[in-house]
Amino acid sequence: MLLGSEFELGIVPLSSKPVGVCEPAINLVGNYQRVLRSAGHRAKWNYLSETPLKSVFGDDILRDEADPSLLTDDAKSVLGRDDLDLLATNLVTKNGGRFYVDHAHPEYSTPECENPLALVMAEAALSQIAQEAMAANDRQYLLYQNLTDGKGNTWGYHENYQFSRQTDFQKLIVPLATFLVVRNLLCGAGKLGIGRKNDLPGFQISSRADFFESLSGVQTTYQRPIVNLRDEPHADRQKWRRLHVITGDANRLPFTAYLKFVGTSLFLWAWERQTLRGDDSEFQKLCLSDPVKVMPLVSRDLFGAKRYQMQSGKELSAVEILVGFSRIIGKELESVQHESDLPYLDAPAFFANWQETLQKFTQGGPQAVSDRVEWALKYSWLDAARQKFDTDWQDPKLAALEQSWADLRDEKSVYRRLEKAGLVAPLPTHEGVKTTPSIRAQRRAELVNDPRVESIGWRYVCYRGHGKSNCHEILCETAADEREEK
Repeated sequence: MLLGSEFELGIVPLSSKPVGVCEPAINLVGNYQRVLRSAGHRAKWNYLSETPLKSVFGDDILRDEADPSLLTDDAKSVLGRDDLDLLATNLVTKNGGRFYVDHAHPEYSTPECENPLALVMAEAALSQIAQEAMAANDRQYLLYQNLTDGKGNTWGYHENYQFSRQTDFQKLIVPLATFLVVRNLLCGAGKLGIGRKNDLPGFQISSRADFFESLSGVQTTYQRPIVNLRDEPHADRQKWRRLHVITGDANRLPFTAYLKFVGTSLFLWAWERQTLRGDDSEFQKLCLSDPVKVMPLVSRDLFGAKRYQMQSGKELSAVEILVGFSRIIGKELESVQHESDLPYLDAPAFFANWQETLQKFTQGGPQAVSDRVEWALKYSWLDAARQKFDTDWQDPKLAALEQSWADLRDEKSVYRRLEKAGLVAPLPTHEGVKTTPSIRAQRRAELVNDPRVESIGWRYVCYRGHGKSNCHEILCETAADEREEK
C-alpha cells in the first residue's frame, strides 16, 4: 500500500500593506522557488496524471460547469489571476514531494510512502521546508500548521491511500464515513471554540468536524463530504484507486499522525480483503445512521461515551464503534498466512501500537493518552492555562496560546516547548521497516537537478525540447512493485 498526505498552511503577512488574498502565498512560494533554482533546482511540475473532476462512479464534473476551486490546473482558479504561470508557483521538493500554491495557501504534498512510519517522516520534512521558505522571504510571512481561522474559514489537510479498483466503492461509503467520524478520538488535533466561527465556548477534539455537510462527493471546498469521491489514482487506473481523505487534522504530534495512518490504512486493507471475499457484513454492522450529524457531536465528546443511532437499530458510543472496527482489523491480521498479503511490513506491530493507545483511552480517558494523542495534550495544556488565569474558555488569551501551538517557527511554538519538556511520546520503532519515501519518489527527487528535465509530476517526467512525445512514466507505482524490483 502506498500512502501520502497534503498540508495547506495558514499564512500571515507581517506587512500592513493591502494585498490580494492569494498574494502572500504566491510571493512566498515564488521567492522560495527562485532561491532553489539559483542552487540548480531546475525542474518544474507537470499535471499529466491529474484528473480532479473525475468521480469514482463515472458521473464526472464537466470542466465548464465545475466550481473554480476544483480546477487545480488553472492559474486563474488557483492563483486568483491569469497573468502568472501556474508552474512558477510549483516545485518538486528535495524528498520527491511538492510545494506549491493552492488558492490562498502554500501547500506541501509529501512523496508517496510505503508505510505509516515513512509517511510520518515525510511529513516531518515540512518543518524544514517552512523554515527555508520563510527565510527566503526574509521572514515577511509567518506559516502556521492549522486548519481554521476562528472566523468561519477552513483549509485542507488530505490523506491518500492506495487500494484495489476491484472493490465496490459504494459499499465502502458509510462504513468509512463512520470510521472517519470516530477515529478522531485518537487522531484529532483539537480546537478551542465550537462552531464554524468558534462562537460557542469550549474545546473540541477535531479542528475540522464542524465543516462537513454531506456524506459523499467529489468537491473539497464547498458542501464538504465526509467521503471524497475524486478518482485520481496517479497509477494504473485499471488496477488502483486512491482514497482521498479530507476530514483529518494536520497533526503536530508525530505519534498522533502515526496512529491516524495506521488506523486508516488497516481499516481500508481489512475492508478490501473482506469485500473481495464477497462479505463485508462485519463492517456494515458498525455503520452510523447519520455520520454527518454525528461528526460534530463526537468532536465535543471528550470521553467518546455518548451513544448514537446505528443503521442496525442499536445505539453505540464512539469508543464502542472504534473498538468494533479494531476487532475486525485484528481478526484479519490474524488470518494472514503470508507476509506478502500484509499492506506493509510489520503491520501487526503497527496495529499493536494502535490497539494499546485505544485501550489506554478506553480505560483512562484523555489523560491516559496525552503524550501520544494531540488533542488530549492540547486540552490538558489549555485547561491548565485556563485554571491558572482563573478564566473561561472564551478568554482571548487562550485563543492566542492555541495559535502559538501551530506556529512553524520553532522558537515561538508552544508545541516544541512541550516536546522538549518530554511531554510527547517518541515514535515507535520498527526494525527493518523502510522510513524513506518510495522508489518512485526517490527517482523524482534525483531528477530535480538534471538539466535535461523540463518537468516532473506524480507519474511522468518530461525532458526538454520534445514536448509530450518525450514524457516518460516514472515506474514503481505500488509498494509491491518496489519489492519486486529490489
